[in-house]
Amino acid sequence: MSKPYNFLRLAVALCGLFLASCDYVSFERFDAGISVGEKQGYYEGEFVAINFSDAVDEKVAESLVTLKEERMSKDAEFIWNSNLCLVKAEGGFKRGFRYSIAFCGDVALKDGRTYGVDLYREFIYGSEGQNFFAVKIEEPQKNDFERQAIKFTFNKPVDAARFERQFALSPSAEVQKEYSDDMTQVFVLPKKTWKANVFYNWRLENIQSGDGVKALLNYSGSFMALEKTSAPALLLACPVMNGVFMENQSLGQLWETQAVGLSFDSDMDFESVQSGASFVPSVEGSWSKIDSKRFAFSPAESWRIGEEYTLTVRDSIQDVFGLKTGESKNFVFAPRPEWISAAAFANGLRLKQGELNWLELAEGVPLIVELEFSKALDLDSLANIKNCASLERYFPASAAAPNLTTITPRFDSSGGRCFKVQMEYEGFDFSSGRDERIYELTIKGGANFVYNSLGEHMKEDECFLLAIKKRP
Repeated sequence: MSKPYNFLRLAVALCGLFLASCDYVSFERFDAGISVGEKQGYYEGEFVAINFSDAVDEKVAESLVTLKEERMSKDAEFIWNSNLCLVKAEGGFKRGFRYSIAFCGDVALKDGRTYGVDLYREFIYGSEGQNFFAVKIEEPQKNDFERQAIKFTFNKPVDAARFERQFALSPSAEVQKEYSDDMTQVFVLPKKTWKANVFYNWRLENIQSGDGVKALLNYSGSFMALEKTSAPALLLACPVMNGVFMENQSLGQLWETQAVGLSFDSDMDFESVQSGASFVPSVEGSWSKIDSKRFAFSPAESWRIGEEYTLTVRDSIQDVFGLKTGESKNFVFAPRPEWISAAAFANGLRLKQGELNWLELAEGVPLIVELEFSKALDLDSLANIKNCASLERYFPASAAAPNLTTITPRFDSSGGRCFKVQMEYEGFDFSSGRDERIYELTIKGGANFVYNSLGEHMKEDECFLLAIKKRP
């Protein structure tokens, strides 16, 4: 439809210029021309002019115009001045976009005559010098870790938002895009790494420059970034102490709180290791990455001493290049105890093994033995402490047998475990001159005596010899 436009006068003034370049279709006593040449290629006028030699029915003429933008129908805007029809895409033509305009059908003149018209033109809007295109495209080179990006170089700044939408990769991979300061270069990089032995296909369509010029070409390509034939392998599973892999030890030497370490011969995918390694019975804990090839599992609670565990490292675990180990491995182990040890004191004197410990006591003062354990004891163990720790005559057989009068335990902050025991004895003999009376303090080792809630215990008996002098 004809619409009033403020720039109508300008359009009419330009009419002569449009008509000078119009191609005409002539009929008897009727001509129609268009301002785009058949082989023109580029066009940068604000309007496409269609000129008629006689007055036509404007509504009928507008209905015969078909306008397409990138092969998609596009609404047109019209300005009429006498026999001149100016046509443009709604909102204006876009630089670098492909357009086609057709004026086909029976046009009705205002005097009642009808003529068939068939005009068709294709053009790229803008000028050839304003084109937007990729100057250079560089793909990753196989096994070249210094060149892992798909690098695009354009002749002018690129519209980043459109590039983000229009870049496609198959098979799919997580990528990140980095742009040069002047926006003329784009680097497409994998967030982790390209998979091995995979041909990637990429495509870039319908991109445009920052100033709105559409690229005339679509771009595509393919590459293999890494060729790798050997599958990753698990080298060992061993205890880890403070981040140090105890490579000369087996998991059977694992202590109650130590981590389990896995070491591979290739850079591994951490998430794959986390999901592909498991324990039976199930163990709460977390995996940590020591470096690209080594990983450690730290239990949330201590391993159960004597419990048999199976660590399974499944064949689904893969390296950072996507290659799987292809072999499942099982490790059966039972954590060993961190042996409980005990320190012994007699009336404040620390007793030493392998020698005779001399003590001076005033007559009437009891012998106070204090045992300090390296780990808190289970309450059941405390109930049996009389059978675990004893003070008996050692030499001679005629020496008096000490009498245990009191036992006083001391508990840790949790209130449920004992870590110190104080015992008082009476009825012992003093040593004098060459008449020695020697007593032996014994703390029994083994799983049935001193132990904690994890089943850890003293490895062997600990014995201390002592003799008591009478203080003057």
